[in-house]
Amino acid sequence: SSYEPFRLGIKVDDPDNIFIINPDMTLTQPNCSSSCDYATITNNLRALYGILNIKNAYGPVNYDLDMPAYIVYFDPISNQWKINNNDSCTDLTNNLFTLSNYSGNLNTGETQILSIQKKGNATYEIKLKAPGNNNDGSVKLRLTGLSFLQNADIKYPLSEGVATFGIYGNHNKRLYWKEVPAR
Repeated sequence: SSYEPFRLGIKVDDPDNIFIINPDMTLTQPNCSSSCDYATITNNLRALYGILNIKNAYGPVNYDLDMPAYIVYFDPISNQWKINNNDSCTDLTNNLFTLSNYSGNLNTGETQILSIQKKGNATYEIKLKAPGNNNDGSVKLRLTGLSFLQNADIKYPLSEGVATFGIYGNHNKRLYWKEVPAR
């Protein structure tokens, strides 16, 4: 959910008798005129409940695979998850993710995270190493760091995605696809 508008205040508790000039709120009253001990820092802060949404990806076994990921928040007005285009500070690194649940002919160590590229605010591309010939199968990529971006909903786990090597999309008749330049 989002918490809009969100009012943020500060209180100083100092043994040297430092006090806040013009306090205008208390812990229970956002607006007060007497006995105020907090000062408003901002009246229009946006506090959003966000998660990392990792999309599933499919591709051949002999090309690196890009998995798109987005920092999204739940908008209660539209009742949808939306990309948080204002998030310019979240930094994703390889050590925040784990690979698990290998299936098919894909085994531990045959693929790994090569890089995570920030494509824009809240938009990332996680590149997995091509596992090579005869290593078709899938692996689950899960966010295990940054607990504030993890989705604990077992029914709709958005903070994990499945990488499938050896097929393109949901159509397993197409095992290899490569574009060639026109002559």
